[in-house]
Amino acid sequence: ENKKSREGILLFDELAKKYPENNSIPIILGNFYLALSDTMNAKKAYSKALEMDPNNDQLFKSVAKLSKQ
Repeated sequence: ENKKSREGILLFDELAKKYPENNSIPIILGNFYLALSDTMNAKKAYSKALEMDPNNDQLFKSVAKLSKQ
């Protein structure tokens, strides 16, 4: 599980560089970071996605929840 999450992070980091306007990529990155219990980087990824889509209530709730941790 951890190995796959780390591989996913590497892949989606590259995709984020290639497609910076794609809002799904930071969400998926956030999910991978959460799978590794890396809440700091998950929050960063979700916050970036929220900047791109400020009306996304689910993202707002995810960032708020991680901010409390």
